[in-house]
Amino acid sequence: NGVKAFTAEGRVNGKMRRVTIGHCSKFDVRTARNLAKTQLSEFTQGNDPIQKARAEKNSNTTLERALADYLADKQLKDSTRKSYLRSLDEAFFDWKTKPITTITKDMVKRLHVEHTKTAPGHADGVMRVLRALFNYAIAEYDLANGQSLVSVNPTIKMTATRSWNRPERRTSYMKNAQLAPWYTALNGLTAKKPRNNLGSVKHYLLFCLLTGFRAKEAAQLTWDRVDFTEKTFRATDTKNKIDQLLPMSDLLEAILQQQLNAKT
Repeated sequence: NGVKAFTAEGRVNGKMRRVTIGHCSKFDVRTARNLAKTQLSEFTQGNDPIQKARAEKNSNTTLERALADYLADKQLKDSTRKSYLRSLDEAFFDWKTKPITTITKDMVKRLHVEHTKTAPGHADGVMRVLRALFNYAIAEYDLANGQSLVSVNPTIKMTATRSWNRPERRTSYMKNAQLAPWYTALNGLTAKKPRNNLGSVKHYLLFCLLTGFRAKEAAQLTWDRVDFTEKTFRATDTKNKIDQLLPMSDLLEAILQQQLNAKT
């Protein structure tokens, strides 16, 4: 590009490195050679300029940058990505621009206690996001000496003091004696407005009941994943990230066929 500069080039720990000494207009050859010798001496001592620059950048890593790097490296569902971003903007807004090295165990515990007062489940959820980001930072960001920028995940204190709320998982389910009344009530529903798509709602609820699909999985089923010839349908983008080919019962076939006819 027409710019002339003095450089020093050598090996550091077996890797070739080149460092710019300066523009030719700023140094004579003798001065540039002396500066180059000093830089080559640094190479000999194992001081990698690229590693040093990376370490300086890492030392100022903020929580916001850690999340951006984490999302860029991980293959996550859109819903998960949005959840992480929402946690940063809501639960950790005051920490977004803080260097992660300034976030302490006591700060984390106090924030968790604060959120627990209004929403225990949400408090645990956002702290799991924070825990994932710090685990990522421990593995990803190194200092010039090769040591990790973060040595301890600050959420560890919550585990040590058993501060996690861990709300009980829902275990309720529809009992056999409730199925017939529920089905009768569903069929007896009438639309309050003529344009209400009540038929689709009934089909949706029956489909969930008969397949065990999660609400979102059922709502996102597309016709290209339904095979009326083979009487199968495919569940994709499941929670465990494994596609499943499932058989279609006669009742399911009737429900899906009615829904398809209503669509066309």
